Amino acid sequence: MFNQFGGEHDGRVEKPSCLRHSGLLGMKQAVLQNRKGIEVGVGSERFAGPQHIEWGVEPSAGMAVLARQRSINAFNAVAETLALEIQPYDLAKMVTAGCFLNDIPKALWEGYLIIKPGGIFVVGLIVCNSEPGKKYEQHKSTNKVYREAHFQ
Repeated sequence: MFNQFGGEHDGRVEKPSCLRHSGLLGMKQAVLQNRKGIEVGVGSERFAGPQHIEWGVEPSAGMAVLARQRSINAFNAVAETLALEIQPYDLAKMVTAGCFLNDIPKALWEGYLIIKPGGIFVVGLIVCNSEPGKKYEQHKSTNKVYREAHFQ
């Protein structure tokens, strides 16, 4: 899906939005600078870049290319099999990727496995009853990217 519509989604995320702004503010408090961090579901790096996250995991080859062009060391992988491919990090974060996962508990377990002892794993979900969740759900049928999403 993101291979087909990644550029369109990237352009939408680039525009200022309530979700992006609040997500960045919330994550800023959790992300520790000068630590080795990775974003699971890095997309085109719109969240990772401003937070100085240098590593990313992205299942969409097209989105991973965009992330690499923006200086993210992006691995092509899926969240449900991270520990097999990635070395331990001080910080792992997964922001809004949950609505596109096939197995959320497995992905969360894999995220836990890629952090070092004492590391931090930050998860940000779009909750279905939240204002952004309701907005995305309302427009799901007409949005190419979020048509396949399932909100928690």
